[in-house]
Amino acid sequence: LKPVQWPYWAISIVANGAKAGANYLLKRGIPAELANFYGIRYSTERRAIMFPVHSGDLLYGWQYRTIDQTRYLTDAGIVETTKAWSSKDLPKNKVFMFANRLINSNHAVITEGPLDALKCHGFGGNVAAMGKEVGAAQVKTILRHGIKYVYSGLDPDAFAELDPLLKKLGEEVRVYKVDIPIREGVKDLGDLSLEESVRVINNSSPVLPGRLYVWMKPLEV
Repeated sequence: LKPVQWPYWAISIVANGAKAGANYLLKRGIPAELANFYGIRYSTERRAIMFPVHSGDLLYGWQYRTIDQTRYLTDAGIVETTKAWSSKDLPKNKVFMFANRLINSNHAVITEGPLDALKCHGFGGNVAAMGKEVGAAQVKTILRHGIKYVYSGLDPDAFAELDPLLKKLGEEVRVYKVDIPIREGVKDLGDLSLEESVRVINNSSPVLPGRLYVWMKPLEV
């Protein structure tokens, strides 16, 4: 993996010029102080949040999230533009976003995107897989950190029935499924408050060896 540097126009989320980005995050339930804790930046050039992908002290890239409207009604009909995109050569299937949250943690909460992961801050061990699948390198990261409990906070449509997950993670790792509340306006953890996300994770359902509804793609043995 090749580390990268922040471009000069990527400014701190608490800088005066980043107020538009900070306000966007606040509307999504993420205060500026918490965003700054995660090293989140803002691009005035692209009017987008920049979520960093670190491992240790090294930066491997970032994901953008526009703060502008992405759905428009035109004479030709509804037009949608890109909401999120990644920096060049971001190794999404090899590292977790916010991977440093696994340090000294005995559990991991795996989500799809950055907002989902941020909402799990109070529970700890919160990382984003940056997609619906967790790759082999990411599984090795979990095992290398000595994680004993894995909570799947991936979106409901990310699940596939695979067999057996426990052989991939090891017999000492227990797996739980985070059950997202069913109500209007809630699709994933990112739609919950910081407090409710922790309550939901605490009420997660254990995944039984006989019926493993998991999110990981098959790994070669």
